[in-house]
This record gives sequence, structure tokens and C-alpha cells, in this order.
Amino acid sequence: MLLGYTHTRVTLLYVCVCCRFYGESHPTEDVSLSSLKYLSSRQALADFAYFTTLMWGSYHLSSTNKWVVFGGSYSGALAAWFRQLYPDIAIGAVATSAPVLAKVDFLEYVEVTAASMGKSSCGGCGHCCCCFGHTVASLW
Repeated sequence: MLLGYTHTRVTLLYVCVCCRFYGESHPTEDVSLSSLKYLSSRQALADFAYFTTLMWGSYHLSSTNKWVVFGGSYSGALAAWFRQLYPDIAIGAVATSAPVLAKVDFLEYVEVTAASMGKSSCGGCGHCCCCFGHTVASLW
């Protein structure tokens, strides 16, 4: 507790957003290379910025309402980059385990992604994992 600090009311709106191609978001009919042009961190950041404008309208928010973004791992990197690219929207970011520096041939991330694509608990399946493996192999 901070001494001398009092407040009468704090209101918080918690929103969890999934990127395109993750979870139930399938913006294209397939995952061909031409469709995957929308699967990028820059596109995700632009989507999040647009999403905030929708939230301002839907929840009658004003410019006095501030955003703090959170994320872990890849979403942590997105949180940090969002704060950097959109300081007029986000006043802060909490980025845990965030790989914010680009790394060529980031095989560790590919391994984690492939493993989760094979788990039905997160919307994956063996076929999805196999397709992902073939796609990654074609890039090298």
C-alpha cells in the first residue's frame, strides 16, 4: 500500500485478443503461402490498434481511458512492440519472456509452435502440425 494514496473507484476492462490464424480466427480459406501474408507481427499490431478503436466505440470509452497491454512469449513481444509503435494508445506494456530482438532461424520458437499445433487442447491436430512442418521445411 502506498501511504497517502487513496481512490474512490477503479474500473478495469480486461480483454483477451487472439491474432489472426490463432485460436478460432481463420481469415482465409487456407494456409497457403499467399494467405500467410496476413500472418505477421506488423499485421497483428495494426489489428490491435484497430481493435482499440472498436472498443472505444463499443464501450463508450474516451481518450481519458488508457490501455496497458500484457503478453508472454510471442504475445509479450507484441505487447512491447505495440507500446513502442502506438504510444498514443498504450501507456504501458508488461512483456514477460518476450523475444523482442529478431533472430534469424529462430528454431526454438519453431519447435514450440509445432508442438502446440499438434495439441488438440489448443485447436491443433496432427495434420496441422505436419502441414506446418512441411511449410517450415520449404523455407529452409
